[in-house]
Amino acid sequence: MIGTVTLRDKQTKKGTSLYLDIYLNGKRKYEFLGLYLTGNEAQDKATELTAEQIRIERLVEVQRLTNGLEVLSKITIEKVISELAKNKTKRKTKDNYQTLTAHLNNFDQNFTVKQIAKTGLDYLERFREYLLNAPKLTGTGNISRNTANNYITTFKAVFNYAIRKGYIRENPMMRIEPIKKVDTERGYLTIDEFQRLQKCDFISDITNSPNLNQIHKAFLFGCLTGIRFSDIRKLTLQDITDGKIKVKMTKTDRFIYVPLNEEARQIISELSAGKVKNIDGRIFNLPNNSNVNKALKRILDAIGIEKEKVSFHLSRHTFATVALTLGVDLMIVSKILGHRNLSTTQIYAKIIDKKMTEGMNKFNGIFKSTI
Repeated sequence: MIGTVTLRDKQTKKGTSLYLDIYLNGKRKYEFLGLYLTGNEAQDKATELTAEQIRIERLVEVQRLTNGLEVLSKITIEKVISELAKNKTKRKTKDNYQTLTAHLNNFDQNFTVKQIAKTGLDYLERFREYLLNAPKLTGTGNISRNTANNYITTFKAVFNYAIRKGYIRENPMMRIEPIKKVDTERGYLTIDEFQRLQKCDFISDITNSPNLNQIHKAFLFGCLTGIRFSDIRKLTLQDITDGKIKVKMTKTDRFIYVPLNEEARQIISELSAGKVKNIDGRIFNLPNNSNVNKALKRILDAIGIEKEKVSFHLSRHTFATVALTLGVDLMIVSKILGHRNLSTTQIYAKIIDKKMTEGMNKFNGIFKSTI
C-alpha cells in the first residue's frame, strides 16, 4: 500500500491557490490550504515554505496510515484556544485567550496552521523568551513580567484542555519554566488625598459631562467599600438590606456582604433621593470603564493629585491601605475585598510596612546633623 502527497497550484480569482493532491488506498482527495501566491517574491517564498511544511506533515500522516500506525490529531493550537474560550462565560477570561492568540500570531507567522500535537518543547521555550520582551498590543513599551507569567499560565490551561479532549497525551508546557512574578507598586490615595477628593465641590465645573458627578461619587464609594467597578456599576437599591450590600462579584461569581459605613450610606442616600434618575434601577449611572478612567484622570488632575496610573481600581487599593492604616484587622479587610487567600491582602500590609520603614528611616543620621 503506497500513499503520496503532492503540492499543486490552481488559478483562482484570489490568485494562485496552493493545494495538496493526496493519494491513499487507491483513492485521491484534495486539500486546499487557503494559501495563495500573489506575485510578491518574498511573500510567495514564505507561503511556499509554509505549504511545503504542511505537505511534509500530511506525508508523515499518510506514511503512518500505510504502516498501520495511529495518526496524531490535526487540530491547531488556535482552534483549541478558540474552542476553550467559547466555553468561558466571563468577558475578561475570553479577552485573555484572545490576547494570548494575538501574541502567538506576533511570535509565529505560521501560527494559524500550527498543530498542537506537533508543538515541541523548543517552540514553547522560544515563545516564553518572546513573552519576556513582548511589546504591548496597544500603547508603547513591553508587557510586564507578571503579564507574561499570566500568558504562560493560560497557555498551560490550553494544553491541559487538549489532554482532556484527547487531542494530545501529555502537556509539554509543564516542562516550561514559569516566569517569576514580581511585586508591583500598587497605586492608592493617601488619607489626605482621599479627604481632599471628598471635599471637592467643583466637579461639575471640570467638564460638561453629565456623568462626572456620579463618577466622582462612585469612586468615593469604591474607596469606602472596596467594591470593584463592575460590581458598583450594576448595584441597585435591592442589593442593600439592613445597611449591608449583598453582591455577586462579576470577577469571581462569589457573593460578598459589605456593611456600609456612614459616609457610604450618605452617598447612596444622595443618589437615591430622586435627584438623579438612572436606568434599570441602578444607583450609579456610569459609562464604560475606559471613559470612567479618563474622567477620573481629569478629576484628580483638577485637584492636584498626581498618580502614575489612574483607573477606577485605585479606589479598591485605597480602601485596603486606608483600612489597614486605620487599624482594621487584616482578616476583615480580606473578607470585605472577597479575596480567596489572605496572602493577596497581605500585599497591602507590605505597602504600609514599607511606608512605616521609610518614615522611620528619616531619623537616620539625626544625631550627626547640625540643628
